Amino acid sequence: MHFHRLSSVNTQREYFGESNLGNEPSMAMFLSTMKACSDVLERTEENDLVIDNMGIRAYVADLMGSIIEHDGMLSNYVWRLYEIVHIMYYLGVPLNSTFRKVILDNLCKCRTYGGYGGGPGLSFLGTSNYAAACILYFFGKSPSILLKREFIALMEHLLVEKDDWIAFRTELNGEYDMRTTYSIIMSAHLFGVMDMLEDTIDDFYSRLSRFIVLLQRHDGGFAPEIDCEAHAGYTYCAIALSGLLGRLGHPVTFNKKAAKRWIMRRQCSLCGGFNGRPQKLPDSCYSYWLGACVQIMDIPISVDYQKGFLLLITQQYKGFTDHPPNGIDPYHTFRSLSALQWYMRTDYRVDPVLGTTQYFAYKEETVE
Repeated sequence: MHFHRLSSVNTQREYFGESNLGNEPSMAMFLSTMKACSDVLERTEENDLVIDNMGIRAYVADLMGSIIEHDGMLSNYVWRLYEIVHIMYYLGVPLNSTFRKVILDNLCKCRTYGGYGGGPGLSFLGTSNYAAACILYFFGKSPSILLKREFIALMEHLLVEKDDWIAFRTELNGEYDMRTTYSIIMSAHLFGVMDMLEDTIDDFYSRLSRFIVLLQRHDGGFAPEIDCEAHAGYTYCAIALSGLLGRLGHPVTFNKKAAKRWIMRRQCSLCGGFNGRPQKLPDSCYSYWLGACVQIMDIPISVDYQKGFLLLITQQYKGFTDHPPNGIDPYHTFRSLSALQWYMRTDYRVDPVLGTTQYFAYKEETVE
């Protein structure tokens, strides 16, 4: 396979045409996109596959200044902090104690009863709390006894119990699905309170495993809720949560052969990228969600085409897009870099089960 270095909007205009630079994907655009991706990958040299390190650093600096200046306007404030921390880590930037203090001081603004909300002054949200738990784990910080007790007390109100399975809501009176359950359980693990949850809920591990198994569809993927369609993001949540339970001595029994087959079929043959469901456009974020499943389950895929899709098709100046012709954003930049660390076998990889790593050595420091 050959590779050719391409970049930004000029590349998109050359290969996708002015008429295809709209917002809504059509079948004609889908087919032309696939053909263009294939053509680009076939005539590119592999040693030209590079990450725009300096451009992305500048983009992250702009993000950092923006969220600090407008913290009261962001409901995804915690996720932005999470993305910034991990992007800097992936780029190999030394993270000193000053950077650590800035991030943790800003994270403290989002502290609320039970854990963390999406932004300053907002109430608890399970998915945002997971991002906060990852940040604390990354920096080697231990939650205080008060935070742990509040978290466990709140979990009793977020718990959804049926006869043979359990799940968790993301907020009081909110929805529950595979994603919200994954967020709560991973938070509990990173907070170090899994044993407290187990003591509070009857048959905790077996009923949680049952919920995961119920969400596997006939085609092998996992759905957000019972009787829904399988989706890549929720498939990751199910497989990663199963991986965590296996590490804790409670393996989950699901159809692994069917799951592997479903994941392998998500890799588009012409461009190498993953899509989230059948007949959908490939998206760079699924290179992370399904790439993590590949790492956890040791699934054979075309790694070269994954790298080519991310670095040649979705990478633009200063960041990554979901797919052409859309512009860059923090979320897809973060997920793309996350996936590339596995595909390029760098020293800056995260645990695919936890979604983070421990950069600073663990110390007996507590966060109230």
